[in-house]
Amino acid sequence: MGLTHAALTTISTLIWLAMAIAPAPLQAADNDAAPAPSAEAPTPPAVGTPPPLPEGFRTYTLARSFAIQIPEDWVSVGTVEARSAVITNYDPDRGGGPQAGDIKTEVQFSDESPNTAISRAVDELVASGYTVTHYSFIEVNGILALRLRVADVPGDYPYQFITYIGYASYGTAMLISHSVSEMEPETWDLLGQIHGSFVPVYR
Repeated sequence: MGLTHAALTTISTLIWLAMAIAPAPLQAADNDAAPAPSAEAPTPPAVGTPPPLPEGFRTYTLARSFAIQIPEDWVSVGTVEARSAVITNYDPDRGGGPQAGDIKTEVQFSDESPNTAISRAVDELVASGYTVTHYSFIEVNGILALRLRVADVPGDYPYQFITYIGYASYGTAMLISHSVSEMEPETWDLLGQIHGSFVPVYR
């Protein structure tokens, strides 16, 4: 299923306009120390309400960035300054290169507006020639988001499961799960559950 430039414009506009009723901002856990807040930081918009923590999961929190629910035995490594994290279902230090069943999820909270960040990201997908096998608008904890499934990506991880979430002028969440193997329905469901637990953390 291809993405046209007309669809790109619609996607950008809808994400930019998406808002929801805001609960109290989340407090950062002790995963990472929070940097000093910027005096020019925009007013935080709605974050949505995260789902209850499922059995066998834990909440990974990157200070002043985001919180996300992941399986207890998955590995998470974040960088506060870059507002990003890499989450894997394997030990990244094991050596030997990617193996069948490996999944690596990159989570980034960008300062760019959804209109800019998502437009550029989707435009790059259109230009790349990768196969977009599915795209849809979804809600992530009450916030409008774009969900994509991509195949035929060069390299060790040819399959991608992507979620873009727009938070108005505050920024854009980008979650990209890379898979070595073609994903089964239960894997799509698991990644959807993980991506769907994302919430910003403003302090």
